[in-house]
Amino acid sequence: MNGMTNVEALMSVEAGRVPEGVRVFVERDEEAGRYRVWGALSLLLGGVTCFVAATADRSRDMPYEIGLMAVFTVFALIMATPTTEEKAAERRRRVLVVGQEGFITRDAFGLRNWHFDEIVSLALCSLDGVPHLVLGDRFGKEHLLDHSNFENAEALCDVLRAGIARHAIAVV
Repeated sequence: MNGMTNVEALMSVEAGRVPEGVRVFVERDEEAGRYRVWGALSLLLGGVTCFVAATADRSRDMPYEIGLMAVFTVFALIMATPTTEEKAAERRRRVLVVGQEGFITRDAFGLRNWHFDEIVSLALCSLDGVPHLVLGDRFGKEHLLDHSNFENAEALCDVLRAGIARHAIAVV
């Protein structure tokens, strides 16, 4: 990170630039799957509609069937597109930035920043069925980190363990 603080690294990542020596973990987009399914369905329906229209027997007109298929295609295409309200209500996805000396995240608890030499333990726990990381600092405080919603959460655990192991005596 070349002398860059965790806060500067986070601001740089949020601006679209990933500094050298930084690992970035981004929250999964829960709605992306829904839009992909509707997009695939609209492509499939559009293809079938074009095929039926092109191969329809000219002696037996099928305008109602083709029109109905076209309406369903348009409906699926509309469902595959986020609305203006959804885009406006879209919150910034959480990001966790891991550098050489520590890591920082902006989550439901606000902006939280840790240095690896402050963390003495890392453990997994389950809170309401959702896995969380429990970070124990050298002052006796424990901090919950909901890591399960980040893409590649397993690698996140490994990266944090490696960083803590470089700076701390005990890793649980």
